[in-house]
Amino acid sequence: MKKIEITAEWILEKLPTTTYADGNGSITISTDSISDSNWIDLALDSIGAYYESDVIDEEGEPYEPCSFEIYWIFKIEELKEDCPNLYIKWRKMDLINNSYKNKN
Repeated sequence: MKKIEITAEWILEKLPTTTYADGNGSITISTDSISDSNWIDLALDSIGAYYESDVIDEEGEPYEPCSFEIYWIFKIEELKEDCPNLYIKWRKMDLINNSYKNKN
């Protein structure tokens, strides 16, 4: 049997998430999948990242299932050592958002 290695960077880059850089060095990633959220927790925990996490629960219309979103907020610097490619990508996103914020 062959073994595969999955890195934290692979998990954070490949799973379907929404990503937002606030322009102040923090990133928010979110998903509406419980199974994906377990992988994201594993990835962030494995690199020792300090993060805040919560679930936003919104009631749907009658006869519609409840919708939710799980999100994590952490400093992009937490990725620098273990996820260098993702760090560069998200740091650029953060710098762009910072320049938009400071235009006014």
